[in-house]
Amino acid sequence: MRAVDSTPEIWIIAPDQGRRLASEILASIRVHCDEKGWSHRLVGIATLKNSAGKPVALLDPETGDNLYRRMHKVRLGVLDAVGTSIQLNPTRNVLDKRFLAKLSRLVRYKGFYSRIPGPGIASILNSFTEWAESQHCSDDRDPRVLPLHSFCPGTNIVNLDTVEGQTQFRSQFGPPNSLTCEQDMRWIPDRARHGRRESQNVAGFTLTPGFQWDVEADRHHGKILTLCDVWEIPRSRHLNIYPNGHVRAQTGTRLVATVRR
Repeated sequence: MRAVDSTPEIWIIAPDQGRRLASEILASIRVHCDEKGWSHRLVGIATLKNSAGKPVALLDPETGDNLYRRMHKVRLGVLDAVGTSIQLNPTRNVLDKRFLAKLSRLVRYKGFYSRIPGPGIASILNSFTEWAESQHCSDDRDPRVLPLHSFCPGTNIVNLDTVEGQTQFRSQFGPPNSLTCEQDMRWIPDRARHGRRESQNVAGFTLTPGFQWDVEADRHHGKILTLCDVWEIPRSRHLNIYPNGHVRAQTGTRLVATVRR
């Protein structure tokens, strides 16, 4: 069983591999990370134009998937230079405004996010340090454990860090032992813990090894969106989804679309 690495890590999201980001900002981040013993990574993004001709900074879906999975292994800080977006319906080089979301939404509840330069790099990195030293998830039943971009891609959930927000979430989607997602499929925690057994971490809380959901299509065929793939679940079948968005196929389920290279 692979352990969770508690060492903080920084991803810097910037166009043109950071060439348009002030060199002193990059230098300050790198010096701070080196002093703390943190790893850091500079991630480039593409710029596409929407139907109105406005440029949109877009993170590649595979990079977004890697980032999301990484947040379940380390305490990850995402520093975004341009207000990056990501598609919640797998596509590459095409903008679909129905599923276009800010990167901050993907990172919310699983990692730390900040625009840069913002209030100042030192202040942002201090805030990340405080975040990384605290726990922001209570247990396996906490709705913040869900891969929300697959569970409810059409809803931007913004208040799960409050009791009122979690109460509202459960009123809308059901109790932790039998959730119903936007696609009208049931998400039931798999107590058998089959499959992958490595530890996953959600904002400082280490999940039960192998924790996953059985996602069932009871009344009709269902489709599950991940950042890179579309999976079909026939009626009365199920597949498994992990907190980091990984899908484990089961009998009868099939991959119907992907943008993986």
